[in-house]
Amino acid sequence: MNVTESVLAVISVIIIMLMLNQIVGVFPSVVGCVFRLKENFNIEDSVKLSRNRNEAAFALFLPFILLAAHYGLYVPDWMSGLDLQFRIWFTMAVMAGFILLRFVLYLSVLPKKRSAKSYKLAYKMNLTYFIVMSSVSLAFAGFMSLLKIDAGIIKLTLLSVIGLIYLLLLIRKAQIFLSFYPTLNAFLYLCTLEFFPTGLLVVSAVIF
Repeated sequence: MNVTESVLAVISVIIIMLMLNQIVGVFPSVVGCVFRLKENFNIEDSVKLSRNRNEAAFALFLPFILLAAHYGLYVPDWMSGLDLQFRIWFTMAVMAGFILLRFVLYLSVLPKKRSAKSYKLAYKMNLTYFIVMSSVSLAFAGFMSLLKIDAGIIKLTLLSVIGLIYLLLLIRKAQIFLSFYPTLNAFLYLCTLEFFPTGLLVVSAVIF
């Protein structure tokens, strides 16, 4: 580890320790969201669970950025020659830009009817699945590192885990949109909130 990674790792541990109660308190509900659609609604209907979910996602943001930078989960050609400390900051900037883009797109097509509640739920589900994705990724990376497994294999495993959990997220969102909106509207909302920003992120990693 370089100095930047070490300092940010310490900060990550401190943040997680400060928010450990929130993480532990919401984790059963978060895991339940993967297996039951209704649990996603339960989180949003509970002020406490929703707040704890948001705080848990915030606490895991920096550890995930460090993991992504360390194993090169997002490394376009122009970033490949940079030192790790610079890749960390650029990865953080890209993720912040991705989050901002999704928020702008979310506001741009926000429904004005009562069904806007389900649209808001679908948008905020990303935080729920981010907690699952980050937790599983960190667990896999830590376990495989202890076994001295090659970094390339760890990277491939992490990308597979992220892809699988993201696929589950898409399925849940599609279920929600199709339950409350016509098929065309459901598809357009899914494109706006997921396919476009995520596609842009993937393309930027491949082309640039």
